[in-house]
Amino acid sequence: MVSIIVPVYKVERCLPRCVESLINQTYKDIEIILVDDGSPDNSPKICDYYAEKDSRIKVIHKQNGGVSSARNTALDVASGEYITFVDSDDWVEHQMIEYMVNAIDGVDIVGVNFDSRAISVGRNILEEGKFNLKEDKKSNFLYNVAPWGKLYKTSIIKQNNIRFLEYVKYGEDAIFLYDYIFFAKSAYAVDKILYHYNCFMNSGSKTFYEDRAKWSKISLEKYKKCFEDSSNAQRIKAILSSMATTSFINCLNMWVTNCKKEKAINGMESVYNTYAEFIKDSQNQVVLLCKDKKYLEAYKIIKKSASKIKARAFFKKALYKTIYKFVEVKRDGIIKLEKI
Repeated sequence: MVSIIVPVYKVERCLPRCVESLINQTYKDIEIILVDDGSPDNSPKICDYYAEKDSRIKVIHKQNGGVSSARNTALDVASGEYITFVDSDDWVEHQMIEYMVNAIDGVDIVGVNFDSRAISVGRNILEEGKFNLKEDKKSNFLYNVAPWGKLYKTSIIKQNNIRFLEYVKYGEDAIFLYDYIFFAKSAYAVDKILYHYNCFMNSGSKTFYEDRAKWSKISLEKYKKCFEDSSNAQRIKAILSSMATTSFINCLNMWVTNCKKEKAINGMESVYNTYAEFIKDSQNQVVLLCKDKKYLEAYKIIKKSASKIKARAFFKKALYKTIYKFVEVKRDGIIKLEKI
């Protein structure tokens, strides 16, 4: 049996589409665990309606504790041999579970391709086949670090007490995945788009959290631990550097665009100190990434000094001395950069 875990919170418009896609799976031996995380809208009633309609659905009503708390609650009661996660504002193809179950024989985890309303379908294309997670070069399997779109063995999760960290509000998905992969040996990638991700509804990546850098660092350290014995050490180092660079600039940009002067300076100092060990050899990569339109605010801050000062000295000194020569504080308190 496959346990399908669905955390539910304020999704009354999307929830019926999600649940319908699950109860109509071609693979019938499933349990669907809907965890109402104290949702204030009609989502709890919708959950109860579907539970009356289909005996395979279990509904848990709990006080709001966040998505990690909801998933952990379901993990405690899941009775399937396998587990998969589906976000309540997403939906899946009716054959997804069947494809996953057929592929998991002899491996520890299965992943499928996904598409999104805002992400190109070609962004997460997995090459069909079985591979060794620690050694094989098909490590793009891990580029999608979300828990959904994958089938896990319940035995690995429960024997190793793998859980979502409830105090982490950003990057908890990756931490869970890397904790699982630490104990997993092989994987199978299904080259079919079977999961549909509604990224406009999932806005956690755009939310400002003061501890975001610290949480992201936990994820980076977990990834490093997973592959410390890999024979592809150079490639793993390059991937880790790329992940750290992206996360670093994203955090930097968050402080610039969401905070007033003094708080932003202190926050950016903290971000640098958090990421220093991961970005020390990545100056060129950092600068190139900053040129992306998504990180334009952060790039405007650093571009004048980047060619003159090495990464460590630049980020720790020049950045904080020059940043507010180029800012204008708007009435709403949001800092925006003037043209350089």
